[in-house]
Amino acid sequence: MEKLKKIISDYEKLNIQLIQPLKVSKNLTTATFTNGDIWQITIAQCDTRGRRCNIVYIDYDIPDTIIKEVIKPIVTLPPYQGINYFKTGDY
Repeated sequence: MEKLKKIISDYEKLNIQLIQPLKVSKNLTTATFTNGDIWQITIAQCDTRGRRCNIVYIDYDIPDTIIKEVIKPIVTLPPYQGINYFKTGDY
């Protein structure tokens, strides 16, 4: 959630606003912006398969098997992709 708040702050600096307040549920949090971008936080688990994204931020605490088998396969192919790692509190 901290990383998403930083992303929202960065968008606001560019005068890109949230369309509505964050949608927060048990397994999914969604931020939709006026430029059409959608950012989501989801739990990295087996039922996450089937989603698609262009950019993913991966917490260093997530096990390598989940990254390899669940997260990386949902990232769309180049040229519009990005895989980034972060540690909570490192912004």
